Amino acid sequence: FLEELFSDLVNYGHDVVLRKLLISAIALEIAQNIGIDYHAATEELYYYMRKNDDRTHAQLMEFNDRFYKNIR
Repeated sequence: FLEELFSDLVNYGHDVVLRKLLISAIALEIAQNIGIDYHAATEELYYYMRKNDDRTHAQLMEFNDRFYKNIR
């Protein structure tokens, strides 16, 4: 997982890595809260994100912006 993130960091930049980490954290939270496995939670999250593409993209970009403002 870390090698994949490092490769993404080099090839695509920190926005992609932050997005992947956020999505992983959300999927893990879903899995823990409703008692399903992580893989199933990830699939459900991706389905939801595709179904609500514009909204989820805007929310992820807003999170990125706020995150970078707080660490600078």
